[in-house]
Amino acid sequence: MRLLACIAILALCGCGRGYEELDAWTLDGTSVQLPAHLDAEVDRGAAYDLRSHVVLPESLRGGPLTLDTPWLPASVSLRVDGREVPPLDAPLADRFRAAGAHRWRIPDELVAKDAIDLDLHVENAWTQATWLDDPPRLSRTPAGDASFLAAYAFDEAVTLLGVPTIAILTLLYFALYLRDRSRPQNGWFALEGVGALWYPALMGGLLQPIFGRAEVAVAAPLLAFSAVATVHFTRAYLQLPRPSRAWWAALGVIVLVAIARGGPFEATRWVVPPTAGIVVAVAVHNVGSLLRVLRAGARPANLAIITLSWPIAVLVGCTDFCGWLGLGDPFGGVRAGSLGMSAVAVLQSIALTGEHVRSLREVEVLNVELRRQVAARSRQLADALARLGGGSREAPALAPGRQVDGRYTVVRELGQGGAGRVYEVERTSDRQRFALKVVTATTDAMMLARAAREAQLASEVRHPNVVTIVDVDVATEGFFFLVMELVDGRSLRDERPRFGHAEWALPILAQIAEGLAAIHARGIVHRDLKPANVLLAGGDAAAVVKIADFGIANLAPAKPPSIPPPPVPRSGDDDVPTVVDRADRVDGVHGVGRLAPVAAQPTGATITATGDLLGTPHYMAPEIVPIGVKAAQPPADVFAFGVMAYEMLAGRRPYGEVPAFLGLAISPPPPSFSAIAPSLSPRAAALLEACLARDPAQRPRAPELASVLRT
Repeated sequence: MRLLACIAILALCGCGRGYEELDAWTLDGTSVQLPAHLDAEVDRGAAYDLRSHVVLPESLRGGPLTLDTPWLPASVSLRVDGREVPPLDAPLADRFRAAGAHRWRIPDELVAKDAIDLDLHVENAWTQATWLDDPPRLSRTPAGDASFLAAYAFDEAVTLLGVPTIAILTLLYFALYLRDRSRPQNGWFALEGVGALWYPALMGGLLQPIFGRAEVAVAAPLLAFSAVATVHFTRAYLQLPRPSRAWWAALGVIVLVAIARGGPFEATRWVVPPTAGIVVAVAVHNVGSLLRVLRAGARPANLAIITLSWPIAVLVGCTDFCGWLGLGDPFGGVRAGSLGMSAVAVLQSIALTGEHVRSLREVEVLNVELRRQVAARSRQLADALARLGGGSREAPALAPGRQVDGRYTVVRELGQGGAGRVYEVERTSDRQRFALKVVTATTDAMMLARAAREAQLASEVRHPNVVTIVDVDVATEGFFFLVMELVDGRSLRDERPRFGHAEWALPILAQIAEGLAAIHARGIVHRDLKPANVLLAGGDAAAVVKIADFGIANLAPAKPPSIPPPPVPRSGDDDVPTVVDRADRVDGVHGVGRLAPVAAQPTGATITATGDLLGTPHYMAPEIVPIGVKAAQPPADVFAFGVMAYEMLAGRRPYGEVPAFLGLAISPPPPSFSAIAPSLSPRAAALLEACLARDPAQRPRAPELASVLRT
């Protein structure tokens, strides 16, 4: 009701009404010129009185007269000619400060006089009680001058609307996250709202009954927490790597400062500046994320809304920054920070809603695809395997514009290998671009089965650092194909000239460890991790790792198998895989695969039998030689990761030609990680050193590697 009354009065008064600004006052007999900060003149906790003798001009006599102050966050009372005048807006009981604005209607009998004496009694209960950035002013109005009413109505509106708006959206997306935890951005948005909610509550004075004079010390760290949650939200939405733990460290510092310096006369000076700093840092981070994604050539939906909402909030909240940091009040009492926080919540919820709608559409498309595939898959696979049994058949080259089963249109060829071609295609249902990998020389059912297994395993992993499979099928012409995420980039093998530069290598290694952790979390072992199977999307400063090629992956066995006598292997060179007994492989090209020729499989052979040796010798764990690739467990991938890490940091591999075959026990030990990369922390060097341990049990797990390398 009070807000509506202010708006109505503002409309009646119009904007033409002027006011008389009162900037000359006395404090304990000393002249004071406002605006001014009186910290040095007033003792902490001591009330003070500002007095002024005002000669009323003719324009202010004979009508309603109001004294207002646009912004003075303190408990203030007014005496006119020694007579106490009640405020037009009664403060809540037991408040040690007001929200900011004050106004008093001066009795008509006092206005008839030529001059009046004003006495403002101010309770100095916290730092800003002595910051008089807006001189009081007199206006011939019943409730305040037009500019005061405009600022007053605005501040009331953004506070009253901000709290329920943020609270409702926070509860909504928290419930959505609990229902579907595969969308972490919903959870981070809810946490962001939990922290942001406290700022409009603080500005509206709603925290005083709960926290008293510690309200600033409580609200500031919560706002900083909201900022840190925003960083995680942005990266989760844009599918970027996890942010640095330095954000949480900065939040921890703010919490400690709030505990140590959270008093009413210290919090504004000690807790508020670092909180403002982290809010501005988030705005800069989001702009950087925008540029990073644009440089990578990606255009995620709602990119501008997600990345620019906080920079916009910071610009809108400049009114609050000035007030909190003691920079004056150039905006006449307007405090738009609560509007900025509400705008962030609304804009980001719009983006999440749009994403949810798109997801529903994608689900509808996928359901159509699933129904079609269920009806046709058995017949197509049976026909394909029957043709394979009768002899090999070359799949046709796909020219641009060619339709694949009426669902994908070929855009261009990306690359080819000995037995596979990769194409960029466009899905006809929604015009999204993907990469389509075709088996061009289906010599037997074993290769087809292995390619199908690659799709099945890769489709179970959803992570920003792992290539995503979206479809698998057999075309009506009889060739098998996979459809997967289109990665516009190059392989890590192509970056060998940069090996040896730790500053470049460490962020790449951290992302590889993240992707490897996601793969292992699904109970999958990659079993051919090496530079050729690691893709880099985007520019140098924004490189996003994509682990490709699950062609020889398999589910990890429940327990380590017994170790039989080692077979006699044949060694390959450089990145070429070695094949012993029965094997084939799929080598990554632009995230989708290049097939290499293989020896024929005997009828009835398993896809990868225990004891078969398959992989690339330089990156093969020593236990693979006696037990075979099928029995490999996650530590084998960690060993390959250690070899890659050594190679990327030192510029050369840690061992000689093919250590897994020559015998790691008799190979000369390589220089330590701390020797080849002195910039590594002792913990990181020790963990990477443990990756190359001969005993698999001594190697670290991928999540631990990711955690250490991120810092």
